[in-house]
Amino acid sequence: DQAHHITERFLNKWLKTLEEPSASITTFFLVPHNGPLLKTIESRAITMKVIEGPASLSKDTGLTYSSFSQFLENSLEFKQLHAALTPFIKAPQQAHLAIEGLKNKPELQLSFFRAFQEFWTCCEADTRQLQRALDEIQWFKKSQAFHNLASERLYGLLSCLQGLV
Repeated sequence: DQAHHITERFLNKWLKTLEEPSASITTFFLVPHNGPLLKTIESRAITMKVIEGPASLSKDTGLTYSSFSQFLENSLEFKQLHAALTPFIKAPQQAHLAIEGLKNKPELQLSFFRAFQEFWTCCEADTRQLQRALDEIQWFKKSQAFHNLASERLYGLLSCLQGLV
């Protein structure tokens, strides 16, 4: 991390490792900008541009949304998801119908999770709502890692949206 602070002398010494890498070693040089390290290092490297966090609609358009359904309606990327969540959008107490529509479709679950995250970056919410959304995002990831039931993960996200559909 912060490879732009590594001295030229150290980078030159690291060249040997880069030229004859061991099968079990991978080196990552992380820099917070696109600036070069050393030409000799870059000639032996694969450069990847990593963007922090999901790209949100608010960053692209400057729009803010008061409801999740409004957010989905204005997004071309989430049209199929909008159709799957229609029972929940029309009647939030029908969350179980939306869960059934998403439960066996991993690609739609991923789309829902992305939409959920993006919505909170461009919605009109107070800090209490944002903290609850963050907690649900963290739980979703943890639950996914432990292979908990999809319906349990989805219910947490949907319940967080209940006042905002």
